[in-house]
Amino acid sequence: MRMDPIRWHRCAGVWLALTLGLAGRATGQITTDTPPSGRTLPVAEQVARESATARFRLGPLRVTPFFTLGNVGWTNNALAKSEGTVEDYTASASAGARLLMPIGRKLYLRGTVAPSYDWYYKTRTLRAFGGEYSGEALGLFNRLTLGGGGEYAQRIRTASSEVGRDVRNTTTRGFGRAEVELLRRLSLFGGAEQVTTKLVDEALDTPGLSSVAALDRTETAFRGGVRYAFSSALSVGVLAEEVRTRFEREGEQRDSDVQGALFVVRYDRERL
Repeated sequence: MRMDPIRWHRCAGVWLALTLGLAGRATGQITTDTPPSGRTLPVAEQVARESATARFRLGPLRVTPFFTLGNVGWTNNALAKSEGTVEDYTASASAGARLLMPIGRKLYLRGTVAPSYDWYYKTRTLRAFGGEYSGEALGLFNRLTLGGGGEYAQRIRTASSEVGRDVRNTTTRGFGRAEVELLRRLSLFGGAEQVTTKLVDEALDTPGLSSVAALDRTETAFRGGVRYAFSSALSVGVLAEEVRTRFEREGEQRDSDVQGALFVVRYDRERL
């Protein structure tokens, strides 16, 4: 169990996703429309805001530095050993910058460079540097939005909901997406992404404990649907999704294919 202090946000989004139908076992890490920790502005609005509020400008490059402190709390399962689990206090810090560079009237490059450090009071083996690094190319045309890019992240995280101990988690992600405006408020969207996950922990050679490397996997997702926007704050959508999970070990028992249809409501106000 992990207990973190309540974090307050000046701006937040409220999302609701109702599953209409699913088949198979949902074992993957890829999720659809995960509730965000901040506002979920449309891509064009995100780009406009990042450009207008950038702290520094180096020629065409806009740079917005940031610092975050999170994961401050206590865990009763920081490290698992054959004789039991280890309780510990934790904190994570990240400092970096968001980058945005226009390369034309409607084309942009943007990314994030965010080195980080995960700290544990007792468990020195879990103290480690990591970070999140991403890049994306965007095309914001009159009725068409295109995007594609990649991401690399290395952090100390919980292995899974079934394996509660904290481990070194390395993920690489590639994605592509598109949305076309059919009518003034109605749009058609689709996309694909692939995430590869590698896990390493100190229990690798501990008798009586299974290696979390058995959870190493590659997940591929395909999504498409329609969205209707009543306003910039409220929209509804219906999408179809397929997620394929392929494990590096014991794939014949672990692999899964999941298909589903979801109804998504998004309500986003600056102070709600």
